[in-house]
Amino acid sequence: MIRLIIVVVVIFLIWLLYILHLERKKKVVIAVGALTLCGVAIWLESYDQTARDGVVALDSVQVCGVEGVHTYRSNFDVSICLENNDAVGTVKTVTMEVLAEQCGGAAAECVLLKKLTRDFSLVLEPTEGTVLTRNIDFKGVDPSLESVRWSATVLRVQAIK
Repeated sequence: MIRLIIVVVVIFLIWLLYILHLERKKKVVIAVGALTLCGVAIWLESYDQTARDGVVALDSVQVCGVEGVHTYRSNFDVSICLENNDAVGTVKTVTMEVLAEQCGGAAAECVLLKKLTRDFSLVLEPTEGTVLTRNIDFKGVDPSLESVRWSATVLRVQAIK
């Protein structure tokens, strides 16, 4: 909203300049100055709204659960529960590594079936949680397997204050 007001005020000032009876050189200099100030004001207004690394610590965003449900061919609806434990930062983008493993059997070991890294865009307010559900193609994961264990690890967090 502030951007719109800034642009309207600058346009009005430029229009007002051309109505006044000043010499052409002064009008051009004032108009260019007004446009420059408009650009700087818009940039400063949007500076705080740009998500950056380091605003929220990596360990402040925790995975509280992962589930995968087969949908079609090699696609799975993967639901990831996330919690933002930071007191002031709003998370905008999270880069996560999602794993599908086959667990069970006599050895009780897990075999890695597929590992993918994905960026997830979201709005996660301070001290809140959410569940992200994305349809992800997991080629190599047999949908008929009963003992597939899903997990996720947060690799990168971009946030704003």
